[in-house]
Amino acid sequence: MSEDRCVCCGAIIPEGRQVCPTCERNNGPLKKPAATSTAVNKGDIRRKSHTLTKKEMSRYLKDRYGVPGDKVDAVLRDCLASESAYQTIIMQWIRDNYPRSFVWKAAAGPYSRGGIPDICAIINGRFYGFEVKRPYLGKLSRLQEETIKAIKAAGGKAAVVSFPEEVEAVIGGE
Repeated sequence: MSEDRCVCCGAIIPEGRQVCPTCERNNGPLKKPAATSTAVNKGDIRRKSHTLTKKEMSRYLKDRYGVPGDKVDAVLRDCLASESAYQTIIMQWIRDNYPRSFVWKAAAGPYSRGGIPDICAIINGRFYGFEVKRPYLGKLSRLQEETIKAIKAAGGKAAVVSFPEEVEAVIGGE
């Protein structure tokens, strides 16, 4: 259950209130609260992550929530869904939009080849590899970069993605 928070300072308030008693008495917060992930609306950040560049998101976090530049990555790590959640959403999107596709999650283990993209799919006879990363935070390893290049050199399509819209752009009109 989430707690209700003051719209001015982010303090925990009784249910049904908009503003804490202190901000109500002072017509707003005495000082801007220290930015923490709990004071940031996670749903808002997840929605904005679809459209904002990292620079724009940093500015948005600073302006809207008072997050200092050195805390942006920590707030994003806390607010954004896990990489596996993005993988699940993308796999379901592929299955929904390309029902005749063959889609699988590449399992990592001691007997598997390293660098294989998280999601592999065959759509209309063409191989696709999607390396899924969390927006703003995910970085490719050198092995992943090399594997993506090798897939492309072999005639497949491979890309780094976070959202179904990016997958759709890679697949194109298949």
